[in-house]
Parts: sequence; C-alpha cells; structure tokens
Amino acid sequence: MKHAFAVVVNIEHPVLRYRELLSRSWERSRAAGLTEGGGPAGHAMAATVDTIPALEAIGRPVMEALAGQIAGTPTVVVLADAGGLILATCGDEGFAAIAAPAGVQPGANWAESVCGTNAIGTCLVEASALEVSGTDHFLEQLAFLAGVAVPIFVPGPWGDVAGVLALFGPAHFPRTHALAMVEMHAGFIEERLRAMQPPGGVELLLHPVEELLGSPLCGWLRFSEDGRLLGRN
Repeated sequence: MKHAFAVVVNIEHPVLRYRELLSRSWERSRAAGLTEGGGPAGHAMAATVDTIPALEAIGRPVMEALAGQIAGTPTVVVLADAGGLILATCGDEGFAAIAAPAGVQPGANWAESVCGTNAIGTCLVEASALEVSGTDHFLEQLAFLAGVAVPIFVPGPWGDVAGVLALFGPAHFPRTHALAMVEMHAGFIEERLRAMQPPGGVELLLHPVEELLGSPLCGWLRFSEDGRLLGRN
C-alpha cells in the first residue's frame, strides 16, 4: 500500500519569511535599474529628509552608549534618516576606515533604490527590524558587510518611520544578540522623541509586568481629551 505525504509550508517560519522579504527587496532593486555587479545609483551627499529635525542630536548619545557596549569589536553604529541618508556614525575606527569607501559614512544615501538590498534601505521599505549579511546584499560590492537595522518610529497616530539605527560589521564576524541590542537602543531614541511631545491628553502605558510600566520596554498610547489617538509606539 502506498502512502501519500503532504507537506505544509508555513510562511510564518522566520527563515521563510526572511527569504520572502529578500526576494521582494531584490525585485525592487532590479526595478530601480540596479545590477548585481554594478555600483550604487549614487552615494552622493544629499539634503536630509528628517521626519524629526533633531533626530541626530537626540540619537547621538544613544549611539555612543551602544558603541560603548560593543567596544573592541569591528563594528560601526549608524544613524540614518527616513530617506536612508546617514546622519552620523561612531564605533570602531579601524572598520570605519574599511567601510567608508563603500559608503558607510555620514552623507551617504543608503536608500534601497540607490544601494539595492541593504540593512538601512530595506529596513525603511519594510518598516521592520532585519539583518542583511554577505551575499544577501543585492550589490556584490557590499557582500563584505553585515548590517543589522531597526526602524525608529515617530510618536504619532500613524507610526511613521523617523529613521533607522543600525550596526555594520564584517560579514564573517559573529553578531550574537546584535539585533536585540539595536532594538533596545532604538527604543531609547523613541522614548526621547516621546518626551519631546507637547503635554496634554491621557497616556496609557502597556506591559504585562507592572514594574516595567514607564520603561522603554512598554507600549504606550496617547489620547486627546475627546478620545482621539495622538501618538503610539
């Protein structure tokens, strides 16, 4: 008697979901006119498109704190605006010198339409934390890099992205807990952005552990007196 076996593919599996994300990004890269063996459309200096004009000033102390935690590793911390323009970098000077010619430096545009699949640009398009490493990059010349990026959301009702906090290092270097570290520090920046919001209204804090209410780990909603949603994380 022959037995039939059915295999159900769960698209929610993290690896499959990541491969689907990469496939979408590579399709967009080709649609933008890029080729794998070519260069970026241009790392030229460009005007910032900050959703929050003070993003660099707010983010720099957090970047430096993150750089301090990963000191001694070949890693560069990067802050980019909502258009993919790098605003600031800090971290290991040795790797920074290696990565700068590839555009890991302030003023370079890492939008996906410019550099193809990469941590910063693809994070902005997908509005999701992710890692792009080695040959997952669309451009072959970026294959020596690994990037971990997390979106920074504007404290508003629509959850717009203000920018990206990222780490860049060599593709071969282990990055244990890197994504979790960047997510935590991106949360610190979001908390500082929230603190800049005008006072007023009612704020609802959300976390299953009471002791963590009010920390960067909790969710929050801010409503006007008449019940309109003013902001959220």
